[in-house]
Formats: sequence, structure tokens, C-alpha cells
Amino acid sequence: MESSTYNYLFESFSVDVKPENWDSSFIWIIHSNKIPPHIGFSIDDSYFSLKATGSDFNLPVNRVFNSLKAKKCEFILVEVLHENRLNQVQEAFKKYPVLSHQNNTCLSPILNIFEIRNQIMLPDLLRILEKNQLISSIFAFNVTESKLGIMQYSQSDIDDRIEKLQRVTRRKS
Repeated sequence: MESSTYNYLFESFSVDVKPENWDSSFIWIIHSNKIPPHIGFSIDDSYFSLKATGSDFNLPVNRVFNSLKAKKCEFILVEVLHENRLNQVQEAFKKYPVLSHQNNTCLSPILNIFEIRNQIMLPDLLRILEKNQLISSIFAFNVTESKLGIMQYSQSDIDDRIEKLQRVTRRKS
């Protein structure tokens, strides 16, 4: 894929190397090859994610990891340094019970964890974390490209994806 199609490129990363310590904090970039990707967060072996169908709350990290690996889903784990505790992450995700257009995206609770008040997109968050030296490691799984990054996308891409997922969920009910 052309570099120009990426909004953010990771400089260095490990491929198919499982992190040694799930107690660390990770930003999970799921379907990293899609527009837009889905974003989750884990700390202390607990996974959290805000989805169109509700939320994942305190899921065992190994279960999520093994599921993504089994589905051959392309995903990236960004190990981050920060001072939050499990209960603070739980509170951040409780503030956002469902996805909605522009107001609540899967990134919203993660921005709250890092005390970022503006609604920004993932590449912007990654640049902030990188600038402040808060990224310690990058792990990539099921990747097919030699370059690793976040493709360019817009707020309307996010809104369209949320609407599509919620429409599919309503049809199933």
C-alpha cells in the first residue's frame, strides 16, 4: 500500500510476538487494515471496547487476543505508559455506554483515559503519545503489508461505519 494512503506510520514494530505482560496498558487497533479501524483498550489483563452493539467490559485479554488471532484479524497493540489504574479505566468506559455519531466513538473513552478533551482521531492521539514518549512498544498481528500504519479516514467514515453496524444489529433483533 502506498505511504500516501496512511495518516500515521509506525516506525518500528514486532510482528506476531505476543506481549510478555498483559498487566501493561495497550491501545488495541482492530481491523487495522480497514477504514476506520476499531479501537479498544486493556489494562491489568482486562479488555474494554465501545461497540455498536454495546461494550466489552473487563474481558480477559487472552480471550480477546486468541479470538482475533483465530479469526486472522489484522490488529496492532500499542503498549502505552500512563498512570491510570483499572478502576479509572472502568469509569472512563462507563461514561460512554453506546456509540453515537460524532459524540461517542470507540476512541472516546480512551481519549478520556488520557485526559484529552477534544474529539480527535486515532492518528492524532498516536502523534500526541509519541511526542510525549508514552509509546513503549508496538506489536502487529496477521499483517500482510511491509509497512504498518493507520490509513487515512474521516469523521464521516466513522459515522457511516457506526450507522452501518447499528443497522445490522437492529435487523438481527
